[in-house]
Amino acid sequence: MGHRSLLQQIVIAPALALVAMTILAAGGRAHAELRSERPAAGTVVGGSITTVDVSFIFMEEGGAHVLTLRGPDGEIVEPTQSLTQLSETHLQITVPELRVAGRYDVSYLVEGADGDFTPGAYFFNWDPGAAEAPAFVDFNPFAQAPGDDGGSLSGSTQALIVGGAVVATLAGLMVARRLLVDRSAAG
Repeated sequence: MGHRSLLQQIVIAPALALVAMTILAAGGRAHAELRSERPAAGTVVGGSITTVDVSFIFMEEGGAHVLTLRGPDGEIVEPTQSLTQLSETHLQITVPELRVAGRYDVSYLVEGADGDFTPGAYFFNWDPGAAEAPAFVDFNPFAQAPGDDGGSLSGSTQALIVGGAVVATLAGLMVARRLLVDRSAAG
C-alpha cells in the first residue's frame, strides 16, 4: 500500500464527505413536524379567537395542506377565509369569532419536504372568562431579520449549505488528525 500525498488526502476526504452528504440529503428529507400553534395545545383561552395558526418545520412550501377546526358540537367551524400559507413554516385559517365555550379540536394534514403527509391533531378549550391566547410565534429557523433583504436562498438550501460546511470541516479535521498520528508514529 502506497502513501497518499498530503494534497490528495486534503482534497479526497472533503470531496467524499460532500458526496455522502448530497446522497443523504437527497434521501433524507424530513417529514413535517409541528413546532408551534395558536391557540396552544391543551390550553384554556379566552378573548377573540378568529384564526388558528400552526408552524411546521420541513413543510413543503406551497404543498397540499389541510387545517380544520371542529367546535364543541363536533361540527367543522367553516372558515371565513381558506387556508393560507403565510411563510415557509406558517399556516393559518380564519374562522368566525368563537362564541360557544368548550373544547375545540384542530386537525391537520401537512405535506412534508419529503413528499410524505403528516397527520395530527390537538385541542384547546375556549372560555370567555379565560385570559386571551398569547400572540402566535412562527417557529422559523430561517426567518429573516427585519430590514434584511433576504436574498434568494430557501431555508432548505441554507440548511444544506451549513450542513455541507460542517461535514467538510469535520472531514478536514479527521485528515489532519490522521496526518499527525502518522507523522508521530513515523518520527
